[in-house]
Amino acid sequence: MKLLVIGPDTVYNELVTTFPSTVTCKHSHQPVDDGDNYHVVFDALFDERHELPASFIYPTTHLIIGAAVKRKLSDSVALLRKHIASPVVGMNLLPTFAGSKTKEVAANDVESMKRFEALALTWQWHYKTVNDAVGMVTPRVMAMVINEAAHTLEENTATKEDIDKGMELGTGYPRGPLAWCDKIGVEHVTDVLQVLHETAGDERYRAAPLLLRMRRAHETFY
Repeated sequence: MKLLVIGPDTVYNELVTTFPSTVTCKHSHQPVDDGDNYHVVFDALFDERHELPASFIYPTTHLIIGAAVKRKLSDSVALLRKHIASPVVGMNLLPTFAGSKTKEVAANDVESMKRFEALALTWQWHYKTVNDAVGMVTPRVMAMVINEAAHTLEENTATKEDIDKGMELGTGYPRGPLAWCDKIGVEHVTDVLQVLHETAGDERYRAAPLLLRMRRAHETFY
């Protein structure tokens, strides 16, 4: 089985650890038209794409697994329809989540879900299905936790170390929200918050000023 992963190194390095040894995997930072055909294409930039070359078709007729966090899967498919000739499933492909033991997926039709279920069974992947919504579930919750932690830090209520240690010990998180933000990438976190704010019109999704400043300055918490 031949796979293609489109996206940053962080996502590829996580995903490749979940693939069985029977697959051959190619990595590209952008969509490729190399004349090859792949059984499955993972596109970690799927929900960020608006335009592709007019003649481009995703090089698979089996299954496309695209990111479905920053835009609804249905909206992405509508925008990219002329470039797709196979079923499409959305997955949370943000850094730190792509390699998780349980995949978070969404599908808008039965055929796409059947294709994914067959793949998950073959690869012994665990997964949970969620409704097609901006932010999905885990990224939405995590972005909100990170946002509140950033507000807390900016208000000098606690140090970044105390915030992270408190969440690790108090909730059992594998890492604190500020350290997690560094791993996910502040640009991804603020993107999720921005689309949630635009979609819901709810002020609680407005990104903390600290996160926006860090994004502009390309800074991390640690």
